[in-house]
Amino acid sequence: NAKTDTVAGAASLLAAGAAAQSAINQNDVVQAIAGGKDTKILAGDVEITAEDNNTYGSTMDVVHAAIAGLGGAKTVNTITADTRAGIGGSDPQTKGSKGTTLTADTLTVNAKNKTTKAAEDMNIHSASGGLADGAAIHDTQDISHTTQAFIGNDAVVHTSKAITGNETSRGLVMNAESNVDVTEKNKLSAGAAISLARVENQVAVNKAMANKDDEIIGTNVRIGKGAAVTVTEGDLDLTARNMGNITADTLVDVYGAVGVRPSGQADIQYNGKSNISQQGVI
Repeated sequence: NAKTDTVAGAASLLAAGAAAQSAINQNDVVQAIAGGKDTKILAGDVEITAEDNNTYGSTMDVVHAAIAGLGGAKTVNTITADTRAGIGGSDPQTKGSKGTTLTADTLTVNAKNKTTKAAEDMNIHSASGGLADGAAIHDTQDISHTTQAFIGNDAVVHTSKAITGNETSRGLVMNAESNVDVTEKNKLSAGAAISLARVENQVAVNKAMANKDDEIIGTNVRIGKGAAVTVTEGDLDLTARNMGNITADTLVDVYGAVGVRPSGQADIQYNGKSNISQQGVI
């Protein structure tokens, strides 16, 4: 978890001040049973879970006052989470962990990614005043999730019983889940004889994968090439799911003897790719 807070202020006849902050958070979580073709495991109920639950936050309060003032606030937060759980190797190119054999009563594989932006009354508040004033807020949230539940290449998995305590009978469960919950609120107040004001608020989720066709990115359940999966009792339950709750608010308040039209832009880009890839034999 990470949190940044910035408070900045300037007062002069000629103020050209700006405040900037950034946070970079990268998490890689892998939980796997792996060992290669000579690895044979006999077990009861098996559960493999990899989970990344990341909460981050940022606030900024900037005040400028000058006869000729140029003030601004800029925040860039970059969150990258790669979470994988399974049997064998998660990547199709993995060689050293191919062919693991698991014989179990039941098998549950969970890969979960969750990123939450901590709620604040206001994430960025910038106020400035002067005879000639240019003020702006630039706010960017860049979030990327890779979430995978997998049975790797050439792995052999056999379950013999059903998982108890469920409404439906399930012998093998694989679940990949991505969840993004972000609320971003920004306010700009500018008072001057001539006022220029603009607020830019951007939240991007998985923007790098917008034009990519790759089974390893996004949220996916993968049964690898050459894998053999048998379920004696109950169903095979495979789920890949993306969830998002994203809000971007901008508020611009400009006053002065002559006011140039203020502008605010809130941009949400969400690329939620989920897939189930079966290259083995079920």
